[in-house]
Amino acid sequence: VLGLLAMAFARPFWKADAAGSPPPAPATYTVLLVDTSASMQREDLWGQLRQRVESLVDGSGPQDRFALIGFDVRPRALLRFDEGAAMTPDVRKATIRERLASTEPGWGGSRIDQALILAAEWLSGEVDSEAPATRRIVVCTDLQRGSELAALPAFGWPVGITTQLEVLEPRRGGNAGLQLVADRRTLGDGRAPGVRIRVSNSPDASVEQF
Repeated sequence: VLGLLAMAFARPFWKADAAGSPPPAPATYTVLLVDTSASMQREDLWGQLRQRVESLVDGSGPQDRFALIGFDVRPRALLRFDEGAAMTPDVRKATIRERLASTEPGWGGSRIDQALILAAEWLSGEVDSEAPATRRIVVCTDLQRGSELAALPAFGWPVGITTQLEVLEPRRGGNAGLQLVADRRTLGDGRAPGVRIRVSNSPDASVEQF
């Protein structure tokens, strides 16, 4: 008898409802950050990103919630938690695909820091003490050289929010960036109006002249 009691208490304890079924799995709240900076125009990077996001969404459960943010020099909301909460799981998944299909990379830089801060603020607003949930940020990016992280050290990162990095890589390396050096109108030397730029190349680039 003592042996049977020991075996019984060694089994995992599941709090059951009145019908005797185990409680539902806790929800996972995920903010998907998708990089829409200029470097994402290279080769098949954007196609890789869409496939990665769709795989993450398709593998979720009906209790899970998603928000979608695109970012380059600034973040922009593509799907908010409250909007997605009013949808059925299938409609929510289809909406994420549609929002991605109508989005494409631009010509801006990459401010990952601002996107991470916005995502953390969104997740902080989704805390429900009566229904514990996992909160995470998934960043889909090529992690280009020059991605800005300067604002993160000054931000108080909320407890319980994790970050998952999904790094996308092109089949061929190489990337160049432009930086405004000075506007000639501000130089005061009498020269004709114009701009000066600095071209920087990534270490794996095969082209050295532009």
